[in-house]
Amino acid sequence: MSLDTTLRSINDHGRAQVTILLLMCFMAEVPSSWHTFGIVFLGAIPDHVCILDEQAATGYSGEIYSRCGPEGTNSSDVAGCQGWVYSNTTYGSTIVTEWDLVCSRASLVEFAQLALIIGITIGSLVAGYISDRFGRKNIFFASLFIFGLLGCLGAFSTSYEMFIIVRVLIGCFDQGINVPLWGMASELFTPRCRPFTFPVIFVFWSIGLMALPVIAHVTRSWRFLQLAISIPSLLTPLLYRFIPESPRWLLSVGRVTEASAIIERMASINGRPNAIITLSTPEEVRMTVDHEDVDDVTYDVTKIEAPPGDNHELRIDHEAASGTAEKNMNVSYLDLFRGVWISLVTTLLFLIWLVSAITYYGLTLNAGRLVGDPYLNFFINGAVECPAIIINIVTVTRFGRRLPLAFFFVIAGLCGFVTTIIPETTARGTDLTAAIITAAMVAKFAITISFHTICLCTVELFPTVIRTKGIAFVGLAVRLGAMIAPFILLLAEIVPRAPMILFASISFLPCLAVFLLPEMKGKPQPQTVSDLNKLFKSRRLTKRTAIQESEQGR
Repeated sequence: MSLDTTLRSINDHGRAQVTILLLMCFMAEVPSSWHTFGIVFLGAIPDHVCILDEQAATGYSGEIYSRCGPEGTNSSDVAGCQGWVYSNTTYGSTIVTEWDLVCSRASLVEFAQLALIIGITIGSLVAGYISDRFGRKNIFFASLFIFGLLGCLGAFSTSYEMFIIVRVLIGCFDQGINVPLWGMASELFTPRCRPFTFPVIFVFWSIGLMALPVIAHVTRSWRFLQLAISIPSLLTPLLYRFIPESPRWLLSVGRVTEASAIIERMASINGRPNAIITLSTPEEVRMTVDHEDVDDVTYDVTKIEAPPGDNHELRIDHEAASGTAEKNMNVSYLDLFRGVWISLVTTLLFLIWLVSAITYYGLTLNAGRLVGDPYLNFFINGAVECPAIIINIVTVTRFGRRLPLAFFFVIAGLCGFVTTIIPETTARGTDLTAAIITAAMVAKFAITISFHTICLCTVELFPTVIRTKGIAFVGLAVRLGAMIAPFILLLAEIVPRAPMILFASISFLPCLAVFLLPEMKGKPQPQTVSDLNKLFKSRRLTKRTAIQESEQGR
C-alpha cells in the first residue's frame, strides 16, 4: 500500500499532521523572517550630523553643519569629520551608530544584507543533500539550534567584520531549517491537501514580519534586538519529542518499521486507532503499483519558497510512479535551453522571478524608510501578506494564472508610482503621509500575490523530467534579486524617491511576458519536454481556429 493511500485511511488532514505543521512553521518561519528582514532595524540609519575639525577643537556646540562634511548636507565627502552625532528620537543604537556606517560607508549596511543572502545561497547547495541523507527532523532541529546560537553570537560582535561573518553563517543554517520544513509540509500530506499546506507556511512568515517591528520598538538597541530574535530558537529542543521524522523519508531509506510506528501514532491522534497500516517502500510500490494508486505516487511538490524572503526557492521530491523511466534520465541545466519552447519558458520565468524578487525584497526593506512611523509601516507591510495569500488562492482558481499575474504586477507598478508623486504635505499644509503609506502597502500586497502566483506557474510549466533543474535555475534569480534590491535603496541618498520609481518601473516588465506562456489552469503538468511543446502547439492551433471562425463569421 502506498503512503498516500495509508494517509487517506487515517485522515490525510488530521490533527496529528496539522499540529506538526503548525509547530514546525512557528519554530522555523517566524525566526527566519526576523533574521531575513531584521536589518531594517538592526541597520536603521538615524538622523546624524558631522563633527568637523573646528568643532572637535573647540568642543561640539550642537550646531548642525552637515550630515557628512563641509560640502553640503547630502555630500558623502567626510573630509574634516571627526565623528558623528546621532539622533535617538526614532531608533536607539544600531550597527550604523556602532560602527559609523554613514556617508561613504553607508553601503556597508546593504552589504550586511548581501552577506545573509550569500549565506542562504551557500546553505541551499548543501541543505537538500544533508536533509535527504540524514533525515528531516534531525537536520531541522540541529540547524535551528545552531541558528539561534549564531544569532546570539552576532549580538556580541566586536567589529563590523565579525558581524558580517556571523550573518553569512546565519544564512547558511537558515536553509537547514527551511528545506526540511518544506519537505515535511509536503511529505505529511497527500497531494490534494498540499495546496493548503504551503499557504500556512506563508502565513507564519507574515506573522514573523508583523512581530519584528514590535520587538524592535520595545528593545531599541540592535544588540538586544539581535538577542530577542535569536533566543527563541535555542528553546526549540524542548519540542523535539513532539515532532516525528518524516514517514515518507523513512520509507525512502527502507526504514519501514519506524515509518509504520509513526503512522500508527498519527492514526491514534486522528481518532482512527483501528486503521489498517501496511506500508511499502518506493521500490515495492514501483513494482506493484496498480491503477488505483497511480495518482498517489506522482511527482510531489515539496518546496515552494516564497518571501516571500526568506528566501523564495523551489524544490521537487519525486515519488516513484508507474512509467517514470524518464525521471532517471541524466539531465543537466543545458536541457533547459535545448528546444525553442523550453528555452522560452526558462528565460521568461527567470526574468519574471528576478523582477518579483527585486520588487518584493525592495518594498519590504524600504518599509522602514517610508514617511511616518517606521515601526507601524513595517507592521502593515507584513500584515498585507496574509490577505494576499487568500486572494492569490481565489484568483488563480477562478481566473487562471496569467491574467492575475499580469494584473497584480500592473497594480504594484501603478501604486509604486503613486507613492513618488504624492507630496508629504499639500500647499495648504494637509498631511498626505497616510496616502503615501497606503499606496506603498497596496504595491506590497500586489507584488506578494504575484510572487505566490509565479511559484505555482513555475511548478506547473517545467516538465517533470527537468523540473528540479528548472526550479533550481530560477531560484538563482530569486537570490540575485534579493542581492540587488538593497543596493537599489542606496539611490535614495542621491534622489530620495529613485528606489520606488525603479521598483515601480520594472514591475511592468513581466506584464506582457506572462502572456507568452501557456495558461495551465485545469491542465495536467507536462511530464516531458515533448508535452510542453504540445501545450504551445495547441495554443497556436486554438488561436488559428479562433481567427478562422471570426473570418467566417464576417
